[in-house]
Amino acid sequence: VVDETHLIAPLGLNRYAFTVDPQTPELAVTLAYRDPPGSPANQKMHRVNDLSLRVVAPGGDVYWGNAGLWESNFSVPGGAPDTLNTVENVFVALPAAGTWTVEVLADELIQDTRFETPQLDADYALVVRGKQPVPVGCPGDLDLDGVVDQRDLTRLLGAFGTQVGDAGYDAFADANTDGVVDQRDLGILLAAFGSRCGP
Repeated sequence: VVDETHLIAPLGLNRYAFTVDPQTPELAVTLAYRDPPGSPANQKMHRVNDLSLRVVAPGGDVYWGNAGLWESNFSVPGGAPDTLNTVENVFVALPAAGTWTVEVLADELIQDTRFETPQLDADYALVVRGKQPVPVGCPGDLDLDGVVDQRDLTRLLGAFGTQVGDAGYDAFADANTDGVVDQRDLGILLAAFGSRCGP
């Protein structure tokens, strides 16, 4: 679960990797974001910003958010980005085992929606039903900005001592994915402190 904790800039891409176990019955991914009010004068489209959901299977098949869901309960590979809706889903029955990549793309970011920061950016909610998420990059880079730094340490310390189900539990701070943010996770982050990495 990402609950408005990761930011995205215009034309940006945030990437996450998930391991799907064999015989998993369904993979479910949902992206939702807050959009400023649209112009009533625009009769064709009422959204302002456009974030897109793209999910890539281990074999390379690409699932775009909402593709195929108007006709079925499950997504179909291929298609195109959904440019109209602020909630996008990918539902895959009997997903292939292996590493799936989930991407959030800021295809069109015109108006700021993250007022706590001075730059033009947006945040979002992302939920994947399945295993704990593992950020693509280096261990300890909790905010996926490419460097393990003080912000990552502050975020981990804010979640320290929490476990799955607790308020304040942060799956990205749980570096070893054992269900609790503890001394072992802190050790992983400190060992990587100052490292630069990327997806």
